[in-house]
Amino acid sequence: MKLLFLYQICSFGGVETVLRNRTVGLRGLGHDAWVVMLEDLGGAAVFAGMHGVEIAPGDARVRELLARGGFDVVATIDTPSVAPAIVSSGFAGRVVAEVHSNNFANMGYLADLAGGPADMVVVPSEYEGELIEREYPALKEAGLPLKVVPNPVDTRLFRFAPVHGATSPLIGWVGRFEDQKNWRHFLDVAAGLARRRATIEFLVVGGIAASERIKNEFRDRVAERDLMGRLHWIPSLAYDRMPAFYSALAASGGCLVPTSSFEPFGMTALEAQACRCPVVAAQTGGLAELVRESETGLGFAIDDTEGAVRQVLRVLDDGGVRARVVNGAFEEIERRYSSEAVARAYVAAVSGET
Repeated sequence: MKLLFLYQICSFGGVETVLRNRTVGLRGLGHDAWVVMLEDLGGAAVFAGMHGVEIAPGDARVRELLARGGFDVVATIDTPSVAPAIVSSGFAGRVVAEVHSNNFANMGYLADLAGGPADMVVVPSEYEGELIEREYPALKEAGLPLKVVPNPVDTRLFRFAPVHGATSPLIGWVGRFEDQKNWRHFLDVAAGLARRRATIEFLVVGGIAASERIKNEFRDRVAERDLMGRLHWIPSLAYDRMPAFYSALAASGGCLVPTSSFEPFGMTALEAQACRCPVVAAQTGGLAELVRESETGLGFAIDDTEGAVRQVLRVLDDGGVRARVVNGAFEEIERRYSSEAVARAYVAAVSGET
């Protein structure tokens, strides 16, 4: 099967990671996967060394590829702007509309999706699927199939590697400084933990693309919560260094704490779990599917600072709980979330086998 994935931007985000890992899995199974992104926002390093991945502003390259590329499937990821190019190219294969957005305001295009070239909808979580069916019933009424195919993690890259040097538990957070990622709440959780344990330290990865106003707010909040010297901010970290980051959290006896208020999937949680790092996460959206209480992680209610602090201390102090959630998450990744497992599920979905 030959597949073309189209995405509106190339940044350092979850969708780019998904496209990379899915492409690895598809190619490993003998399929020919291509990726075209319309605008470069600095994320090309995610695809370093991979052929068939390009940045091509405008519709001309998309039309060219579809007209002569011999593709069986073209999938657009939250990029409705390419629909005219797909139609004008005369593409006769299957058109898949993927929805990965974590911003409800950006999903308005789904209201008109049934009238476009899409043959089916693919989402990464049951939560996202239920959200779309509830908010956009016209899709179901039009008979447009909706399939759930989870996001993959490249387990050849994301695996635990022994890390030495940490003398105290490290608590991590990864993401853009966006409201949906709820980074402000992580600082409240960090402050609560700092008051209870003098030895805990905190690592925040992300925020390089945030406005100066948000960066200044972040620094002010760190200072106001007496976290200076205990919280270390890494605005950007290369993709191939993320496994070492998660491994460092795991080796220190710490954990990752995603605090999102809205999350269609939760890629950072999955990557941490692949590196045997326990995850204590807000129970929202796709995160709640990845982090099931006392099975594959520990959870807390959105914005519940005290609840989050209790759960983090539990995974730090109770070796039995820690081992159970780490092993449970790792076993599920091998069964369902590896690049190869997801590639098989994706091919089955777009082929109409499931």
